[in-house]
Amino acid sequence: MENLIPYIPSDSLSAADVFGAASELALRGGTAHAAATGAGDAVLQIAALAVTLLYIYTVVRYSDVVRAVMFSAVGVAPSKRGRQRHFNFAVQRNVEIIIAVSGAVAAAVAAVRLLGARIADAGLAANLPVMACAVAAGLAALAAFEYSAVRAVGFVSGRNDVCVQILQLKLRHFSAAAAVVLPFGMVFLFAAPSVAAACFYVMAGLCSVSAILFAKESFSLFISQRVSILYWILYLCTLELFPVSLLLAPILRTGAGF
Repeated sequence: MENLIPYIPSDSLSAADVFGAASELALRGGTAHAAATGAGDAVLQIAALAVTLLYIYTVVRYSDVVRAVMFSAVGVAPSKRGRQRHFNFAVQRNVEIIIAVSGAVAAAVAAVRLLGARIADAGLAANLPVMACAVAAGLAALAAFEYSAVRAVGFVSGRNDVCVQILQLKLRHFSAAAAVVLPFGMVFLFAAPSVAAACFYVMAGLCSVSAILFAKESFSLFISQRVSILYWILYLCTLELFPVSLLLAPILRTGAGF
């Protein structure tokens, strides 16, 4: 039986012929998607550049303060050689806060960069700056929660002196870690995928070392103040491990996409 359906060349078919009059072809990776992704990436790159300039200015302007903070975090006295600057506690605290905030912003941008492939697949490429701001807001909320909780514990227990030392210790270690990790973070943000993957593992290793040093010094603080080790364990689990795990869970569950 002769086929009654006429042959129509595939290159002459339109979207309306195949899917209906109301349909149109959408090219994979279309220009609109590329434009949205480029706009989002541009905003993130500007934010990363601003953080880099702030970091460089702080390190150059207050090099002695940054060096003292980093040596203090690892428990080593800084060298007496070379040019020394006299700085008070307020200056050191302000420098620690600036570096800590720079590290938090860089971490937020790096988190969005880490999930860039997943975000693009989900069609959320235009919302990259919004997602970076959301991560930064989450980090700020985490810091505010820990600060409020530690101060509340100090007020209730009558050991406000110990709680203040814990907050100072945490800020010093976080700022020291940010000062070391941030250069690798900038490379991670702008480098090719292979180099970014290497920088990611370097940053993970440095953050792990910083966490171990913080745990060691906080343990020594609790022991020196005759506070039970049980309270130290409860502090680490409640105010350190649990909130951080809430922030890392979505990234680890999604998987790394350099």
